[in-house]
Amino acid sequence: MGLSKAVAGVPLEDEIGTQDTYLDNEEKAIFINEYGGHIKYIAQRLAMRLPSHVSVDDLVGAGMIGFVDALEKFDPSRDVKFKTYMEIRVKGAMLDELRTMDPVSRTIRRKAQKIAEVYDSLEKTLCRSPSDEELAMNLDLNLDEFYKILDETKSINLVPLEYIDYENKDKEASLNPYNLADTEETSPFHQLQKKELIDLLASALEELPENENLVITLYYYEQLTMKEIGEVLSLSESRVSQIHSKAMIHLRYRLGQFGCY
Repeated sequence: MGLSKAVAGVPLEDEIGTQDTYLDNEEKAIFINEYGGHIKYIAQRLAMRLPSHVSVDDLVGAGMIGFVDALEKFDPSRDVKFKTYMEIRVKGAMLDELRTMDPVSRTIRRKAQKIAEVYDSLEKTLCRSPSDEELAMNLDLNLDEFYKILDETKSINLVPLEYIDYENKDKEASLNPYNLADTEETSPFHQLQKKELIDLLASALEELPENENLVITLYYYEQLTMKEIGEVLSLSESRVSQIHSKAMIHLRYRLGQFGCY
């Protein structure tokens, strides 16, 4: 699991405390009874914004591993709620499961990067968001070829935006989940960073053409599926997916310029 790997550099006593601070079987049973149902809820909430081939059962299975890990490593003496600690473990395990499903090749990622760079260049030149036709022309593609690339790159957007804080945690070898839990709840610095990220994202969303902004809003905030969005906008599910991919390429590129992605 990502978060287990992430704490590899943390002294064992810092990660799970001493033998005396482990949960006993009775305490574990209480937490299982109280929070066991959260695993499926987290999985279903995540799956709502994922491609249809992603199985909720697979996410639940990964989440169960994260939940058991939390039960074994939770230290009641720390000033951290079990629910907070457990959710970090469960989400981390689910994101690791998603990473194993990632079918995106380096070639496709390079294509997405090229689209983002051309998008940014045209946006500066035109002082507006470029159309699909303008992007295709500047990429030396016809429109069908451009849409094919958008279809290929849609798998890059496997992880929903609200999980951005968890997506790269396994790159931090010294990460301590207790520090992460404390930070997410109490640190003024983290809250300021989060507000800045939200402001950057809001600004990037405002730059999107109306149809892209609407698709992103309906997908991530109203939690509609691609098919449902298509019905609302009188578009095919495939076309909605293409609009979503184009918007996400631009958003990820824009956030990346600020070191946020």
